[in-house]
Amino acid sequence: MKKLNFKAVFIGTIADVAGSVVFGAIMGMLIASVYAASNGNMEGFEEYYNSSTLIMVLSLLIGLIFVSIGSYLAGKIAKEHEIINALGVGVLGIILGMVLSIDGTPQWYSISSYILILPFAYAGGIISIKANTQNEA
Repeated sequence: MKKLNFKAVFIGTIADVAGSVVFGAIMGMLIASVYAASNGNMEGFEEYYNSSTLIMVLSLLIGLIFVSIGSYLAGKIAKEHEIINALGVGVLGIILGMVLSIDGTPQWYSISSYILILPFAYAGGIISIKANTQNEA
């Protein structure tokens, strides 16, 4: 596949995963701080964190935003066939999600992420096309 730039897809995927992990950890620490401040201790935090729909939705949005960022980066690095390279990041994201899925993750979360990853990757590719054509002008 001459159109697929493996280096671009790899770098985009690393940006996606690293950004998702770092911002997810920051979000977790902030939520833990608020929980501890409001309850006086951390008792029951794990159950609260793992059962909160709001936290799951925020986690999903963070992951999807970083899919777009990683896909944009892949398209920007590739400089051509941006959509194919952006979707490569999305496909790798789906594969990693399936391989690294955590037991107990709600089914709605997994299904939503698998359905939404490719559109968010596509959006990152579209943005990279616009950025690449502006740089050529």
